[in-house]
Amino acid sequence: MAFVFHDYGHRIVNYYKRWHQACQEAGLSGKIPHDFRRTAVRNMVRVGIPERVAMQMAGHKAHFVFDRYHIDSDGELQEAARRLETAFLGQTMTVARLAPSDSAVSA
Repeated sequence: MAFVFHDYGHRIVNYYKRWHQACQEAGLSGKIPHDFRRTAVRNMVRVGIPERVAMQMAGHKAHFVFDRYHIDSDGELQEAARRLETAFLGQTMTVARLAPSDSAVSA
């Protein structure tokens, strides 16, 4: 069996020391595995993968857990508002007008 983190092919029971060493060598000191899982979830949602599919890919069984990984930023909320505005900008508006009264027509 192949292991992602191993000691010359032998299983590592506690991988945290090597994880931190690998992150440091990659210039990502202080990262934990969940940081990368959170990034993966956010990237999947950003490119339009349905949440249900992103949940399955990330291994989330419960939606409330998925929601903890999919954190909306202020920039994403502003972008969503801009997209809505753009989508509805070209639509025509219906303006309500009152019909003239009989007295105004005869005058």
